[in-house]
Amino acid sequence: MADLAATYHQQGRSKEAEEIYVEVLELRKEVLGEKHPDTIHSMADLAATYHQQGRSKEADEIHPTYHQQGRSKEAEEISVESMALLAATYHQQGRSKEAEEIYIEVLELRNAVLGEKHPDTVESMADLATTYHQQGQLEEAEEISVEVLEFRKEVLVEVLELRREVLGEKHPDTIQSMADLAATYHQQGRSKEAEEIKLEVLELRKEVLGEKRPDTIYSMADLAATYHQQGRSKEAEEIYVEVLEHQKEVLGEKHPDTIHSMAGLAATYHQHRRMADLAATYHQQGRSKEAEEITAEVLELRKEVLGEKHPDTIHSMADLAATYHQQGRSKEAEEIYVEVLELPKEVLGEKHPATIHSMADLAATCHQQGRSKEDEEISVEVLELRKEVLGGKHPNTIKSMASLAATYHQQGRSKEAEEIYVEVLELQKEVLDEKHPDTIQSMAATYHQQGRSKEAEEIYVEVLELRKEVLGEKHPDTIQSMADLAATYYQQDRSKEAEEIYVEVLELRKEVLGEKHPDTIRSMASLAATYYQQGRSKEAEEIYVEVLELRKEVLDEKHPDTIQSMAALAATYHQQGRSKEAEEVKLEVLDLRKEVL
Repeated sequence: MADLAATYHQQGRSKEAEEIYVEVLELRKEVLGEKHPDTIHSMADLAATYHQQGRSKEADEIHPTYHQQGRSKEAEEISVESMALLAATYHQQGRSKEAEEIYIEVLELRNAVLGEKHPDTVESMADLATTYHQQGQLEEAEEISVEVLEFRKEVLVEVLELRREVLGEKHPDTIQSMADLAATYHQQGRSKEAEEIKLEVLELRKEVLGEKRPDTIYSMADLAATYHQQGRSKEAEEIYVEVLEHQKEVLGEKHPDTIHSMAGLAATYHQHRRMADLAATYHQQGRSKEAEEITAEVLELRKEVLGEKHPDTIHSMADLAATYHQQGRSKEAEEIYVEVLELPKEVLGEKHPATIHSMADLAATCHQQGRSKEDEEISVEVLELRKEVLGGKHPNTIKSMASLAATYHQQGRSKEAEEIYVEVLELQKEVLDEKHPDTIQSMAATYHQQGRSKEAEEIYVEVLELRKEVLGEKHPDTIQSMADLAATYYQQDRSKEAEEIYVEVLELRKEVLGEKHPDTIRSMASLAATYYQQGRSKEAEEIYVEVLELRKEVLDEKHPDTIQSMAALAATYHQQGRSKEAEEVKLEVLDLRKEVL
């Protein structure tokens, strides 16, 4: 009976396996007793089935002997495999510290019995590295992962060749070895080789196992994740949709793997950002409404299945806040970010990368709201923490430096902003390469900041062409590149060329983001400034009046951008010789700036 159940388990028929394992367990308890090794082994088998179904709490409850009896004789009889399964269950529940303790013990046992290069020992090392990563212990995770990669590369190629020879190309174990090798290549950054093997694995599993088997579905999800990482969001989306349907049917809507695929699909919508027919209240960018709906559903499911304090649940909260932030709904984003920030501190600790990331998100929301002082305080703290935890040359640390520079720029501290931008550029050249998109963008921004507008222009033209080709004309990043180029023309007093682009940018942002999105309003203000530069003060005035009303509504009366709009309107009145009206608005601006600053 146990052998039949094991076969069902291997085939992914976990419900049938469960029924037999329950019966076997009851029989062994009755005949052999609760503490007999075979009974304990049956408990482990049933726990493994629950774990496969994503029922981690029930899997956890199957291990009372290990929990309650510490290192008793009976507990010693639990197999190493059972201990590893228990650790995996804790990991799935987000109880990473408990998982770590067991994984260390499993690793020591496997090292002693099997040797350091045995696949099971290497697998234990990988499990431990994953647990360290979950806790934010990145250096420890990296050290083990590098060693794991070397062992796996050496062992997996050999294992794959042996399995091909002995078992044949289409045996499930041979296919699994191919999948393992692809994962290793992926970790080494050899994504093209990884992709080729993953495609072959997927085709073989479809042929040998069938389209709806868990291993086949997993291969599809794995390939989708690879495409997503490569920025091939359309291909990723198509696979995720299919994966999600299969997982709902085979695993159920509340299985962690199903929920994870929903989150992956939402991420592709974020990345793809096509125009959707959205609700009148929020004219959102790209497909952010679809992303929002799925992310909200993922969050509710994770709260129900995993609990409110599970790392995956916290991650979903951050995703939802990020969606709101992208939509310009900064107050709603802030409310979630504040809650998200407290949870990682409590669950993961203040220096965990996820906690620091939440702080950075909150700073970005403050920046969007024009609360530059709070933005600065948080950004400085984030930068210091990232330097300490990740190192000065980590991409996220460099990103924090750029964010702080943007804050200084918003505050009018252009000299300090420029100094940081120059440092960011040098680091990006060293760490990312001179031709990396982030480096090119930083180079153009630095030149623009320094008034080297001709050099900035040349780069912005190149960036714009690349983004049109890769992302499409209506992608928000492409539109931003157009705005950057227009700003460079404006800086050079080439107002007619700037105007032509700003008109196009404004139309695109109205279509893609909506009329009340902060970026759309900013485009209106830029166009008004161009008209003012040309002496077309009446047209400038009409737009500035509209900009002012929108900013009061969307941002707040005391937001720096709102105050700036008032100052611009006053300048327009002055240009028309309406000095009395100009003076009244200027006095109001002065009072507001005294109050705010």
